[in-house]
Amino acid sequence: MESDDLYKKQQKMFEQHYQNVLSTVSGRIIFGSILLIGGVYEPVCYDEAHKMAYSAGKRDTLMMLRNTIAKIDPHLVADCEAEFMEFDRMVKDSGGRDNE
Repeated sequence: MESDDLYKKQQKMFEQHYQNVLSTVSGRIIFGSILLIGGVYEPVCYDEAHKMAYSAGKRDTLMMLRNTIAKIDPHLVADCEAEFMEFDRMVKDSGGRDNE
């Protein structure tokens, strides 16, 4: 019973950390890049079993992250992806130059 309480407390604390990070544009860009660059929506079917197993494991991990974000706020996943795509567009439009 004690370990269940500890687990619930830990999950609540993780959720608060996610909320803190996702409340910033930078946090949403980072999470969006992890999801999209990581290939969360890519198919996992390959001819070779080891490639399929690797891709399925990677996708499962990304889906777990995506579902954690969606649990906090269902709109946050789309916000993260949109923030990253906007950031990526700005970088490409600037030719990759640093705007500092």
